[in-house]
Amino acid sequence: MPNVIAMLDEVSVMKAMLALFAKYPEPGRVKTRLQPMLGERGASDFARYLLLSSVVKAVDWCLHLTHLNGEPLQLDVAVWTDGGNRDLWQPYTHGGEVPLFQQPQGHLGARMLHAVETHLHTHDAVVLLGPDAVGFQGQHLLALLHHLNQGQPMAFAPAMDGGYVAVACSTVIPVAFDVTIEWGTANVMEQTLRHLAQQGIEPPCLPRQLDIDEPDDLRHAMSLGLVPTQWHELL
Repeated sequence: MPNVIAMLDEVSVMKAMLALFAKYPEPGRVKTRLQPMLGERGASDFARYLLLSSVVKAVDWCLHLTHLNGEPLQLDVAVWTDGGNRDLWQPYTHGGEVPLFQQPQGHLGARMLHAVETHLHTHDAVVLLGPDAVGFQGQHLLALLHHLNQGQPMAFAPAMDGGYVAVACSTVIPVAFDVTIEWGTANVMEQTLRHLAQQGIEPPCLPRQLDIDEPDDLRHAMSLGLVPTQWHELL
C-alpha cells in the first residue's frame, strides 16, 4: 500500500499572501481628489466602501482560489493599515479573520518593501494590492502568481494612470521600492521598470487597469459596472 503521508509531503503547496494596503477612511485624509464630486464625507465613505469590498473579495479568493496550474495553493490575506487604531480597524477584519499589520513610517516604497520582507519570511509569494483596484479579479491574482511560479521574481498589474494596482514578489528586490521613485505620480511604473532593468530584470506586466483617484475614474468605473451607482447603499 502506498505511503499516503509521504505522498502528501511530496505535494508542492504554494503559500501566497495577499496584502491590502490602505489608509483609514478618515474624512479629509482619503480620496481627496474625489471631494469636488462627492464632498469630504462622501469621499471618505467611498474609501470605506472600497476597503470593505476589497476585504470581502480577498477573503472569497482565499476560500475559492485553491489551485495554481493544477497544484495546491494556500492563499492568505492581511491588511496593512495607515492611520486609525486597532479598534477602528476591526470592522475591516471580516469578523477578526483578517490580521492587521501597521505600515511603518517612510515613503510608500519603504512601507511596501517592509511588507514584502515581512511576508516572505513565512510565504513563497506576496501580492500587494490597493483597495481602489476595482477591476482586479481572481484571474489577475492567479496570473501574477503564475509568473512567480514560472521563476519570475516580480510581476505587475499596471494602472492606467502610470502607477500600478498590484505587485507580486517572490524575492526581495529593494531597488523596485527605491526612494528615488516618484511615488504617487504618473511616473511610478516607468521608473520602477527602469530601476529593475538596470539590474537585468524585466518583470511581466498584465494589461493596464483602472484605479480610482479622480472623478472621471469613478464615472468610468460606474459605466463599466465595476462600481455600483448606488455604492453608498452597500455601507
